[in-house]
Amino acid sequence: SDALSTVKLVLKRQPAMVERLVASKSTEDFMVSILVHNSALSVRKLMKGLALSISPLAVSIATWLTRQLADLPADCRTCESFFQVLSALVKNVPSSLDLPAMAHVVVSRLTNFPMDSHSPILRHAESIEEGDLREAIQVAKTMDISDEAGSSSSSSSSSARPLGDTKAMLSGCLRLLADILSQDM
Repeated sequence: SDALSTVKLVLKRQPAMVERLVASKSTEDFMVSILVHNSALSVRKLMKGLALSISPLAVSIATWLTRQLADLPADCRTCESFFQVLSALVKNVPSSLDLPAMAHVVVSRLTNFPMDSHSPILRHAESIEEGDLREAIQVAKTMDISDEAGSSSSSSSSSARPLGDTKAMLSGCLRLLADILSQDM
């Protein structure tokens, strides 16, 4: 966490460093791995704050996270900060982002979601009515997908929950899609 605070301070004082960061694949790997894979909630929150505090990186960050979304594991239980960054960027700088492309990735992710006994059937989007999608989005908005909720009870098995370990991912995708649709594309 001290390292992230130091990076934030350096970037605020030396804006020219932002261009170097955008050009570096290591920056993408670093940011995505912390937002998605770091086991410490406090570190993921610090990275979220860093990502949202550096305006010149907004488009690059959105691109990196959208690219990662296509490969994000369905059972990722530490993805809340990841989706919060994407949603904040969609709400704060929509005109700078390629929202139709982002929406395409989200819809593709939802319609090709792994199917098992714990996952809702979302394949074949052409058969889903618009009202069904709106209802699914409304349900997703009320779901508690917080990182704290996902990590607090490791004793509850995924079979005890209707969506298993896919709830955070599904809800994150649906919420992000709702945020994208709320923008005037």
